[in-house]
Amino acid sequence: MASLKHIISILERLAPPRLAESWDNTGIILHPEKLRANSPRILLTIDLTPAVCQEALDTPTSVIVAYHPPIFKPLSSLSYNDPIQNSLLKCAVAGIAVYCPHTALDTVQGGINDWLAHGLGNGGVESIRSIPGEDVGIGRRVSLADEVPLDALVAKIKNFLHITNGTDRLLRTTLRALY
Repeated sequence: MASLKHIISILERLAPPRLAESWDNTGIILHPEKLRANSPRILLTIDLTPAVCQEALDTPTSVIVAYHPPIFKPLSSLSYNDPIQNSLLKCAVAGIAVYCPHTALDTVQGGINDWLAHGLGNGGVESIRSIPGEDVGIGRRVSLADEVPLDALVAKIKNFLHITNGTDRLLRTTLRALY
């Protein structure tokens, strides 16, 4: 198994931390004292949940790459009663590192934002906000090549994301384009 330092260097080449939003908590979130031995597996997930933690514990996993950071604001305490903190504590004891690329992976050329923009079809794609000194920016604005009815666009997005249900739910809030 490669060293944690080597794994982090690869992840940082894929999604450089300098591209992350300043408010985001990206990078190594949990660096155990000693990485789990004889555990060559890296587990990829959107969120570090108790089920994901248990899967890592049950398999030869030494690193979890979780898209969303499980620690987002400073902690005032750690408790096994909190499911996320419990998962982090279990990972620390087991020697499992946790790394989160979040907005660095959103922003990088060919990252999450570009992938989602590609799912909308042919058209122009541009960054919403530039990053000084970088050839990429935050967010993406997509100009569709042709006019598309909203229901057809929703169907296209659902198909691209393999969503088969859930669009009949009522919403109370809307998503912001830039978090």
